[in-house]
Amino acid sequence: MKRSDERDIMFSRMARKPNTKEYDQYYSLHPELLEIDDTLRAQMPIGKPGDRFYDSLKTSTVDAAFQFLDSIKPLVEGPTASKILTTGTAEDFTAHIKSIAELYGASVTGVAKSDESFYYSHRGRTDQVYGDSVSIDNWPHTIVFAVPMNEAMIRKAPKAEESIAVTQGYVQAAIVGMILTYTIKAFGYEARNHMDGNYLCTLPLAAKAAGIGDIGQHGLIITEAHGPRVRLGAVSTNLPLVNDPPFSKSIAPICETCRRCVRNCPSKAIPNDILATITQEKCFEKWLEYGTDCGICLSVCPGFDEGK
Repeated sequence: MKRSDERDIMFSRMARKPNTKEYDQYYSLHPELLEIDDTLRAQMPIGKPGDRFYDSLKTSTVDAAFQFLDSIKPLVEGPTASKILTTGTAEDFTAHIKSIAELYGASVTGVAKSDESFYYSHRGRTDQVYGDSVSIDNWPHTIVFAVPMNEAMIRKAPKAEESIAVTQGYVQAAIVGMILTYTIKAFGYEARNHMDGNYLCTLPLAAKAAGIGDIGQHGLIITEAHGPRVRLGAVSTNLPLVNDPPFSKSIAPICETCRRCVRNCPSKAIPNDILATITQEKCFEKWLEYGTDCGICLSVCPGFDEGK
């Protein structure tokens, strides 16, 4: 599988600033994206007065959560690893890590053998790291976990309540990842948290490899317990761990007959072909119109509970 390049995701493209070398370099390679990206960039930010579902109280709460996340994302590598190596078996470490993740809010945790297929080839979210290559040589394992989001608030999509639930999930996932990273560093091993705004991997692919769930037609991970209404997090590490088998149950037969996300997507960004990817420009354009992250696909998806 060809590795994804973080420079190509919508958030990275929107981070490019005209009259910078990163902007010039990216659009020299992708001139076909320049017009649409400049049009979308001119409508930034998401959640401003005049947006369809702007709410001064609720939108400010969303903004505050992202401000908090922005302030902690430089901490993803944690402190210097302890020089005293904690001894234990891979089974002991795995059980402990999973119990700590659950204690701090994860509903399910798995471990995957790190694979380049679910790590970016290059970074691109900020100008500071633009073009940096991503290596997994020092991280044989990837811990992946899911935290549930408030379902009642998600059901209010595309209103701002849905965005509050989503950002709460991002915060919770960031905290779980930070605690695991700091714990592993205390054991004397290396670890790196992946959280909102500072990922090195494509979390749905990593989650499937770790046995968390399967990827639905909308491109989101679908878990058995909470459907797609989860936020994912991950920690890369060299801590001895026991890998879980990949998720084996397929959501495809349900997606092929359900089509709720396809029918209800207001931007028509989700293709009818289950093997195709969403049109991220159409999706993001609707976010800018609504002033929220929409979330209708999250709201209407029955997950593995077909018929509900």
